[in-house]
Amino acid sequence: MEIIKGVGIGDGLAKGKLIPLKKGTGGSHRLSLPDALEKAKALLDELYQNAKKTVGEEKAEIFSIRKMLLEDEDYLNRLDENVKKGLSPLMAVEEAGDHFFRFFSSLEDEYLSARAFDISELTTLLTGILKGEGFSFLTPTEDSILVMEELTAEQVFLLQDPKITGVISEKGNPNAHASILAAARSLPLLLLPEALSLNGLFGDAILDCEKGSLFLSPDEETLRAYEEKKAKRKIRKAVLQKLKGQADKTKDGVEIKVYANVNHPEEIDAVMENDAKGVGLFRSEFLLQNGVLPKEEEQFLIYRSMLEKMKDRLLIVRTMDFGADKCAPFPFPTEERNPALGLRGIRYSFTFPEILTTQLRALCRASVYGNLGIMFPMVSSKGELTEAKARLQDVQKTLRKENIPVKEHILTGVMIETPAAALISDVLARDADFFSIGTNDLTQYALAADRENPSLAPFITADHPAIMRLIALTAENARKAGIWAGICGELAKDLTLTESLIQMGIREFSLPPSMILPMRERIQNTISVPGKESYVSL
Repeated sequence: MEIIKGVGIGDGLAKGKLIPLKKGTGGSHRLSLPDALEKAKALLDELYQNAKKTVGEEKAEIFSIRKMLLEDEDYLNRLDENVKKGLSPLMAVEEAGDHFFRFFSSLEDEYLSARAFDISELTTLLTGILKGEGFSFLTPTEDSILVMEELTAEQVFLLQDPKITGVISEKGNPNAHASILAAARSLPLLLLPEALSLNGLFGDAILDCEKGSLFLSPDEETLRAYEEKKAKRKIRKAVLQKLKGQADKTKDGVEIKVYANVNHPEEIDAVMENDAKGVGLFRSEFLLQNGVLPKEEEQFLIYRSMLEKMKDRLLIVRTMDFGADKCAPFPFPTEERNPALGLRGIRYSFTFPEILTTQLRALCRASVYGNLGIMFPMVSSKGELTEAKARLQDVQKTLRKENIPVKEHILTGVMIETPAAALISDVLARDADFFSIGTNDLTQYALAADRENPSLAPFITADHPAIMRLIALTAENARKAGIWAGICGELAKDLTLTESLIQMGIREFSLPPSMILPMRERIQNTISVPGKESYVSL
């Protein structure tokens, strides 16, 4: 047996025979361009119906839009002109795709410019059909885990056969549309570079997305463990479902806010499905697509849609946290030898103020549609918080002068991510409505250990006494100021620490949507009063 590590999407499990789907495996048959267009339209109709049943009409709409583009007169005329010029059907599609991609990308209108991505996906779909790449229509005879170069949004819904138990994709990232849709459809997906070069292709395998592991030629012990885990999950899921609608309170009646971390607007459905009381962290920097920031109107529509879906539940949006390990829309003024200690978070926003102003305008405009909170990242001084709040107030005043409705008071919070912020949390608490402790960065900076460096993993312990003291100090200063302190980093997911953190004074946890109900169960079995042995005494 061989164990290979990748990036798991969600926490799904899959067992089956690996089937490599290399391009061109569909045979040598070539379709004409009119036949390919008809096949593509029929396929998009099927995709729309499948998606509508499994993830709802809103997410399914993407396929309806793509069919409309495929029937657009300008697009069809372009294809026809290309064929008349002597281009092959394949080249005609590729040229038209390139032309309209550039055309839509250049448009100011946010809705129309977003169609550039759909044109790109349509081109991939049509060229695949023209080449006779038939893997999209695969019907396996036994349980199978498909291995492909890149899973697309279309393929997520083409792979409806119950014998397709999971997918391994060489390309992709957790925030790609295909990954989000796969998670929404509960399709186990593992991102694994060079997967098509694995020695164990065509053999039996087990996929564990929770661990990000692929088990090639699993032994009897691993097979038994898989079956046991699958059975336990089924029972566990039924137990957790009964917690929906219940309060997040400790045994002694202390209410704890259980919120969700969100990377993409489409995850709001999962937030509501898992009965989170709000969103404690929306990582808005992931709205950046191909290095391009959404304009004000597009951001406004995104935030408004999220707030409307959330109804009265709190949605906390972190202003865009560029720098360090995250791509940024504008180049850094100087080369950064140590990005983790460089121009990131609020520092980047102050350096490129148009980013912050655009986002704050969009957020303030959306504030009247629900319960909004704004959180500033990487604040490490009173001056930075004062400046950030001043810019928010300036935006509010400007919008009111433009007769644009804005909520009178918008909750503003601070990410506590540096030891400096934790140590002056008593000062910051005077001007904040809440704290959210980002334990990933707080741990990195307190222990002087780069969390992106795998060789340092043995030296990074999230529950190190120094980290616990910083958390306890922050929570205590928040309590004294009459505001709440929460945790939105990886530490929040460690349910073995939940009771100690609550006893320190933590009153909010923000976790992945799938962790909401397990956290509720843990809280209901917790006492908020410190015992004899507690991190509080460290």
